[in-house]
Amino acid sequence: MLSDRAGLPAGRAGLPSDRAGLPGELAAVRAGADLPAEPADRAGLPIEPGLLPLSTEQAAITQGYMLRHWQFPVLLRLPFDVEPALLSRALGFVADRHEPLRMRLVACPDGVVRQRIGAPGGLIPVAVHEPRAGVTVERLVAELSRVPLDVWGAGPVRAAVLRRAVPGSGCDVLLIVHHLAWDNWCRDILVGELSAAYRAVLAGRRPVLPRLRTSWSAHVAAQHAAGAELSGGQLEYWRDLVSDSSSVPKLARATEIGSLGWAGSVAAPAPAAGTAGRIALFARTARVTTAAVWQTLLLSALAEEYQCDDFLYYFMHHGRDRPGSDALIGFFARSIVLRHQVDPAADLAARCRATLLATGRGIERSAPPYTITRLSRELDESLYRPEGRLAHPLSQITVNVRLAGPQPGGAAVGPAGGGPANAANAANTADRANVADPADAEGGGSAFAVRKSKLWFWIDIADRPCLSASYDRRRFPDAFVASVLRRVVAAADEVAAA
Repeated sequence: MLSDRAGLPAGRAGLPSDRAGLPGELAAVRAGADLPAEPADRAGLPIEPGLLPLSTEQAAITQGYMLRHWQFPVLLRLPFDVEPALLSRALGFVADRHEPLRMRLVACPDGVVRQRIGAPGGLIPVAVHEPRAGVTVERLVAELSRVPLDVWGAGPVRAAVLRRAVPGSGCDVLLIVHHLAWDNWCRDILVGELSAAYRAVLAGRRPVLPRLRTSWSAHVAAQHAAGAELSGGQLEYWRDLVSDSSSVPKLARATEIGSLGWAGSVAAPAPAAGTAGRIALFARTARVTTAAVWQTLLLSALAEEYQCDDFLYYFMHHGRDRPGSDALIGFFARSIVLRHQVDPAADLAARCRATLLATGRGIERSAPPYTITRLSRELDESLYRPEGRLAHPLSQITVNVRLAGPQPGGAAVGPAGGGPANAANAANTADRANVADPADAEGGGSAFAVRKSKLWFWIDIADRPCLSASYDRRRFPDAFVASVLRRVVAAADEVAAA
C-alpha cells in the first residue's frame, strides 16, 4: 500500500496544491456564471499551421450549453492510497497515446473552430482534496463536476485525488473529461491503461501497452475525406425512414411540475435473480444479441404505455466503424433516428430480430459525413411545411443499451475489425451521454438538434442488469417513466420464467 503523501508541498512536479483555484470557480458556478466559452476574437491573425479539423461528432457540440457543460465525471473508488505525482505521470502516458486528451480548441480567423493536438510528453496535473467535515464524496464530486472545463486553454481533462477520513482506507480518484474527447466507451480503455501505467511507474518502469492500430488524427482525416454531404443512398434511406409523418406520433406528454426543476432521474427495480442469464439464453436461441432483447423489451414497453404501435426513437451507438478505432479514446458516439413498428402477429424472437436488423441498417448508413444535424439540414424540405411549421413529429426519446463485458457465447463487444460488416453487434453497444438542458435554445434551428431528446433510457447489461432514465420532468411525468421501466423489468422476468 502506498503511504499517504497529503503533506506534499504545493507545486511539486507541477502539481497544484489542495483545491488550488477551485473555491473561486465554484463560487462563480454557484452564482450562475460560466467560465469563458471561447477566447477573444482573433480576426486578422494567420491560421495556425498543423491544426486538425473537428470530427463530425465534435462539430455538433461546439456551441452553447453543450460546449460549456457536456463533461463526464469518472470516479474510481480505490482500496489503496495513490501518489499524485505518479498518477500525473501515468495519466500523461495515457494522454501520449490518445490525442483527444491533449486537444485544445482553436478559434481561427476564418470563423472555423479547429483543434490543436498538444505535443506528447507532458503531465496532467492532479489536485489533492483532503476530507472536510460534513462533506460526502458524492457532494464533493458534484461540486467539482459543475466547474466547466476550459477546452480552449487548460484542456479537456481535470484530475483529482480525494483523500478519505480514515488513513489507510484507500482514496478516490476523480477524472472529469469533456465530451469533445470522450464517450462512455472510453471508460474501460482509460481504466485499463491507467491501471497498467500506474503500476509500471510505481515500480519504476516505463509502461508497456499494446500498440494502437490507428490514431485520432487518422480517424478525423478519413472522416473529412468522405466529404461534407450525405451520399444519395444515405439520404434516400433516411428520407424513406421518416417520410410517413401521418402515422408516426411524437412520443411526448406535457406535464406541469411547478418548481421541482426540469431534470428527473429514476432507476427501475432490479430484475429477479437469474433473469440476466435466462435472457442471454433466450437471445442465443433467437439468434440475436442480448442487447437486442433488452432493446426490444423497452420499445415494447413504450408502445404499451403509449398505446401506440408505430413510433420513432433515437438510438446512440459507439460509432467506432474504422479498423482499430475500438481501442481509441475520443468522442465517436453517433446518434441515429430509428422507427419501431409493432407486428402483433410476431412473437418476441421475431420482434428482436426485426429490432436488430433495423438498428444494424441504421448504423451502416450513419457513417460520416452523417450526423443528426446534417441529416436535418438535408431533409429540411420534407420536415417542414411551407408555413414553417414542423411537419414530421420527431421523437423526443433516446434508447441506449450498453454492454458490460463480452456477450454470452464469446461474441466480442464492439466491431470485430472495426468495419460495418459487424454492424449488428455494433448496433447494440451504445454509450451513455450527458443530457443538456432542453430549455437551452443555443443549439440552432435544426429540427433534430432542438427536439432531441427529452427522455433517455439507459440499460446496462451485466450479471444484474440496471435500467434507468433521465428526463425532462416538464414533458414526462415521473410516474410515466417509472411505469415504463417497471414494464420492462416485468417483461424480462416473464421471459426468464418461461
